[in-house]
Amino acid sequence: MSSDKSKLKVIFDKYSKSLTELIKNVSDDVKSEDEKTHLDQIKRLIRLCPQEERLIKTKDTIWDLKNYILTRDHVGLKNLDATNYMNKDNTDEEKQFILSIIDIIKSRYDDLEENKKNNYWTILTLLLQYVIEYRQLVKDF
Repeated sequence: MSSDKSKLKVIFDKYSKSLTELIKNVSDDVKSEDEKTHLDQIKRLIRLCPQEERLIKTKDTIWDLKNYILTRDHVGLKNLDATNYMNKDNTDEEKQFILSIIDIIKSRYDDLEENKKNNYWTILTLLLQYVIEYRQLVKDF
């Protein structure tokens, strides 16, 4: 059991780092002061959230988006109503956090350089990978 706990800690750590990297990339692409302020609020919310909760609260959304992520289906993701993919147990603040990141990426995607697009897909793929590892370890099927 101790081994599982240490594996979980590694997964939570990797997920948190990837989530932070995703937000950093979104922050780099944001131009308006309102969006910058909103992202600063998201960053504070994430810092207050325990590391394990970052994955637990967002895993269902990432899992539901797996087909878009695996196929890099930017058209499907852009047309997606993200509110349909939210974990029903999440609070409004948690929903807003995920929705904000998805919406900002969707709104900027067509204007991004190819390397930035690839970077977003790489990070989303890593988040999905950690969700899969977590679900396998805790037998969340």
